[in-house]
Amino acid sequence: MSQLSTQEKIELLRSITAHGGELIGENELPALFESGEQLYTYDGFEPSGQMHIAQGIIRAINANKMIDAGFIFRMWVADWFGYLNNKMGGDLEKIKTVGKYFIEIWKASGMNLDKVEFLWTSDEVSKREYWELVMKVAKAVTLKRALRTTTIMGRSESDDLSAGQILYPCMQAADIFGVMHAKVTQLGLDQQKVNILAREIGEEIGYWKPVIVSHGMLQGLQKPEDKKVTELQVSKLVNGEIFYKGSKTNLIFEKTEGVALVIAFANNKNEVLRSTTIKEGHPVKYFDVDVVLQGEMVRILENTQERIISMKMSKSKPDTAIFMTDSPADVSRKIMKAYCPEGIVDENPILDYCKQIIFNAHYLKREPALLDNGKFVVARKLEFGGDVSFNSYEELESAFEKKELFPLDLKNAVIGYLNLLLQPVRDHFENNTEAKNILEKVRSYEITR
Repeated sequence: MSQLSTQEKIELLRSITAHGGELIGENELPALFESGEQLYTYDGFEPSGQMHIAQGIIRAINANKMIDAGFIFRMWVADWFGYLNNKMGGDLEKIKTVGKYFIEIWKASGMNLDKVEFLWTSDEVSKREYWELVMKVAKAVTLKRALRTTTIMGRSESDDLSAGQILYPCMQAADIFGVMHAKVTQLGLDQQKVNILAREIGEEIGYWKPVIVSHGMLQGLQKPEDKKVTELQVSKLVNGEIFYKGSKTNLIFEKTEGVALVIAFANNKNEVLRSTTIKEGHPVKYFDVDVVLQGEMVRILENTQERIISMKMSKSKPDTAIFMTDSPADVSRKIMKAYCPEGIVDENPILDYCKQIIFNAHYLKREPALLDNGKFVVARKLEFGGDVSFNSYEELESAFEKKELFPLDLKNAVIGYLNLLLQPVRDHFENNTEAKNILEKVRSYEITR
């Protein structure tokens, strides 16, 4: 069992959500950690195509954090989910081969496999009790409610969905209770809707309300799409009236104070979660919106679920992602092409790689550590200031924003660190005959959405 204090364990879980994620049910964690029971958490994946660095390295980092907090981590190889979602052309044998390939990668990625269990959907679907629980969940969920979760499959309510894809969220919610026994879930923000569904119906069907630890999504290397903008006139805002309804957040402008506004953020039940004063030139970020005051106008920049999905790496667009078995030349080419405007830190994918991967790599179970003495070193010629090192991501971001560190220098450093991270994986697939054969098969498959 973990020797950390309850508060230290909670801080570890918070760190998983620090980069655009969310922790739901935090107040329930002390009782769980102090219960004395063995705690389980899980993440799941549809085997589909080659594994990118978020699935490989970030998943290993987050799994290790949960293990350090005292959990057994159950990794769900969701082969039948991939079949329902028509991955690999709906060929179940190909999907299973990709699942084996994923496991081979985690063997070499630095995941703490002593505390990880790999479970396969195909081992559960033959059991009567599995389908009894799926049906129980399906009875507790309306069709409209199920459709709202379809973004977990990379789909939307407007897509032409099969009946099997409607069943998908019911199966995933059932897994939390009947297979994983997970009091805490640890998946990406793109899977949050079905976890919330499980939290809503858990007690109703005789189980529990799982705590939800959602990590943010690693940004694709492409330039992000513009955010949807809503504009409001300050002079027309009335106290106590809701002027904006988002996917997670309602905005209530409580009063005006000259050019400053006091606004309240409320949930969809109109319960106030937080109030703050917004001043010109000082944007406020909260969940799915950035609120900016510009003169007599309030601009609300919406980070919708669809936009978040569009910013993700895409296996069908290989240059938007670094794959775990990319060659050093592939890594160099993709990073050099990546969006990284000088002085811009917001939605900069190169900085996102630094924040989420490089500065968190010390959680990986591997030697030697990626960063020497915890320092991020950028090598530069003397005429450009010589080598410079940073003790934290915050230092690095500040230097980039002040234009003391330029994109080319940053990219060269990131290329070096990523290749160090990926080399053990490359070596595993080069030196292990079984793993090498699996990779050759996976590379030969056509990826389907």
